[in-house]
Order: sequence, then C-alpha cells, then structure tokens
Amino acid sequence: VTEPMTASLFAEYSRLMGPAADSSLVEERGSRDQFTIGVSTTYRFDFSM
Repeated sequence: VTEPMTASLFAEYSRLMGPAADSSLVEERGSRDQFTIGVSTTYRFDFSM
C-alpha cells in the first residue's frame, strides 16, 4: 500500500434478540448469530486549480 492509499479490514459480531430472533425467516434460513467482515481501500489525491 502506498502513502496516498490506505487499506482496512473490519469484523463485527452481533446476536439477534426478541422478535427479530424469533422471526420465521431467521428460524428457516438464518441464525441468531450474525457475522460481518469487510475490506476497504481508499485512494487520496490532491486537486488544485
């Protein structure tokens, strides 16, 4: 990664509770435990007129 470019990685865990956890969609196809992971890159450049 170069100086004007940055990269980041993130992860998150959450657990559904209450009516969201009891929904038929979660019971049939999902999980109360929710995991999210992601990667991002950003490029910074200067602009002058």
